[in-house]
Amino acid sequence: MNQEAEPRGTLALGGSVVGPDGLAVAGAHVLIDSAPARTATTDERGSFSFDGLIPRSYVVRARSQDSCGIAGVRLTREGQLVIVHLQPGVTVTVGVVDSFLATPVANAQVDAGELSATTSEQGGAVLRPLSPGWADIRISAEGYASLSISTLISDAPLNHVEAQLERAHTVGGVVLDEHGAPVPCATIFVLGDFAIPLAGDRPAAVTDEQGRFRATDVAAGVRKIFAIDAHHAPATSGPLVVDRDRLDVVLAARRGGRLEGRVVDPNGAPAADAAVHVAAHDGWYSRQVVSGADGTFTVEGLGRSHFRVRAESALGASATEVVDLSSVESNSIELSLLRSGAIAGSVVDDQGSPCADEAVHAIFCANDSVFSSVTTDADGRFMIEGVPEGEHLVWAGRFSDQDFGRDEVTARTGDNRVFLKKSTFGSVRGEVALEDATDPPEEMLATIFGTTVGVHRTYQATGTGVFQMDGLPPDTYQLMVTGSEFIDTRLEIEVVANRATELRTLVVHRGRSASGQVVDATGAPVSAARLRVGEVRRRVATFRLDRWDIVTGPDGRFSIAGLRATSEYLIVATHDRGCSRGVAIPTSGVAPPLTLVLLPCGSLVGIVVDGGRQVPDVYVVIGDPETQFAITDENGAFAFARVPTGTNAIRVMRSGTLAPVYEGEVEVRAGRPAEVTLDIQVAEA
Repeated sequence: MNQEAEPRGTLALGGSVVGPDGLAVAGAHVLIDSAPARTATTDERGSFSFDGLIPRSYVVRARSQDSCGIAGVRLTREGQLVIVHLQPGVTVTVGVVDSFLATPVANAQVDAGELSATTSEQGGAVLRPLSPGWADIRISAEGYASLSISTLISDAPLNHVEAQLERAHTVGGVVLDEHGAPVPCATIFVLGDFAIPLAGDRPAAVTDEQGRFRATDVAAGVRKIFAIDAHHAPATSGPLVVDRDRLDVVLAARRGGRLEGRVVDPNGAPAADAAVHVAAHDGWYSRQVVSGADGTFTVEGLGRSHFRVRAESALGASATEVVDLSSVESNSIELSLLRSGAIAGSVVDDQGSPCADEAVHAIFCANDSVFSSVTTDADGRFMIEGVPEGEHLVWAGRFSDQDFGRDEVTARTGDNRVFLKKSTFGSVRGEVALEDATDPPEEMLATIFGTTVGVHRTYQATGTGVFQMDGLPPDTYQLMVTGSEFIDTRLEIEVVANRATELRTLVVHRGRSASGQVVDATGAPVSAARLRVGEVRRRVATFRLDRWDIVTGPDGRFSIAGLRATSEYLIVATHDRGCSRGVAIPTSGVAPPLTLVLLPCGSLVGIVVDGGRQVPDVYVVIGDPETQFAITDENGAFAFARVPTGTNAIRVMRSGTLAPVYEGEVEVRAGRPAEVTLDIQVAEA
């Protein structure tokens, strides 16, 4: 994520959009990933252009009606062209529900790039066309916190994404420097799980002249507030419990690190107007500047950590270098642009015939942010110009984050006899049937994992039991079929190029079942409570996919199927009125009716120490067996937002092992967070 917008450059990029029939497409929407992103519309000849660009690699996307395409280009000079080939896109349905009530959210805005849709009364929206690969989907609705989901879109004609929206709260405070002075113009982000911004690259707020901010779109839960500006190191709060509006956050921004450097051309002379990209090695944010007339550049306001630094210009691109600012306030680096050249060759099919109009792509091995795309001529030949000196991965086919298993070769700059084979794929089709039933499962999910090529595909079937997955590179795959009515089933299958693998009907077993009721503290039934079921191993519950959430009926009752005969399970209920403790499901026989009692929720904040030393990256677990967990941050801090009131078991486990290094109890009350310090040295003594 770049903090600054790119400076206006002097280069222009032209191109054209070609449809599946090979003809030019007029009126196509074109998007280029400049900072900020820019759009264009093709003219009657299918042409488009962007000006004011800087020398670097760009991704260009295009769509028209139900087709879309993507291409990469390394822009080094005037007059360069890129061709985007459109292919039939896939459809993504998005289901949006309230995270606590499990009710549909109508009139939510669903966006994926330039595509936009609004959810119906049933909470559903349809996005089309999308290219297979990674997609960023943003959902917003009145009264709810906005949510960004990065999801892998498969080649299946229909994909489905579930989104659970949290109620929005306001979080505010102030950003101060090490002298207590306000820090104006700092950009505020709200971080969720794994320290990733909840709203993607959209900031939650910007500080005013007094350093104050108000973020009005913050989801309930445990959050962190992150502030970044051009002069100070990024400031991060500790874990915050957001269960109400709060304006008491104080962020301390200390003096930032400074990186000075120079970019030189292949002959050692200063390289002006080179784009220098500085990315945090252990984080998600990045900075970008442009070298001056003497090739020098300066980046201030960096955190005290390691950074990946690279440069790119019309003269060439550098390898990626690592700079250490963890123990020093400033550092310097010289980035040498590598000489540029060309890679040429041809593309053939399985029979050795030339492939015309085939997309060919190259990624620089020493800097995977440098890439180029070209199209073969009528004789199947190609030439990729302006590639840095060194090794490149070259392949023919779709340009996508999802092209694992592509038939790529390694080529060096200057190679002119690179032979590529057009990628070939297979498909899988199958049907699922329930034992002792004439009707297929009401809902099921088929997921496939490649053994060597890393491909991951998912297909959701509703009411038919039939699934089909296309575009699979030849490989041995593990197929897993899951559903709310039966036990998870696994199968190993082989996928062969240019062939559809027809599977025998998979008969799945219902397994054990359990039923019960959710009630409040007075014994009254609770409808629309959401239940999670987890399989317990070594005192840790692994909860099933949220897709198979179980919701209580008007009388608070529920039923569960698909439980293994010999496994221990734990069930937990949540609702906006409270949450339950975990209730065990017996390991054998018919389970008696279960009763889950909703209790008021409290919160818990704490720190893990080892004889006074803060301990990062350890697991803190609530419940026995575990019902929820947190990982301590760099200061050993952790927090839980919704914990049943009363006495709760708490454990600490080191990463990589389930053996506890601390076990104890904590008392949680409603209205005020419980505060604890867990000393694992005392526990181990």
